[in-house]
Amino acid sequence: NDLKKMLSNIHFHPKEWKTRAVKCKSSPQYTRTLVAYGYSYSIYLLRWGPGQSNEVHNHNQSSSIFKVLEGKLEETIYKKVEGQESLQKIASKSLTQGDVSITNKG
Repeated sequence: NDLKKMLSNIHFHPKEWKTRAVKCKSSPQYTRTLVAYGYSYSIYLLRWGPGQSNEVHNHNQSSSIFKVLEGKLEETIYKKVEGQESLQKIASKSLTQGDVSITNKG
């Protein structure tokens, strides 16, 4: 994927992004800052604190691409089991500083 390759080759200096990571009032260790947007995309700077997690969620008909700027991240991918409410774990990976991951639509 060209976008993944491009993001892999971009270096983000901590002085540039750390000042943009505005803490949320409801969860001071988590940040979600809109950096840019256009007709078919939006770019966010996200930050989780150590040991913090996100609820299982989908991206509807959007793709997601992200780069780990600092620390490490555990990413788990699920799929819906047809005819059931449950989800099935289909992949899990550990990402560290500089790693880029893409989640396809769905």
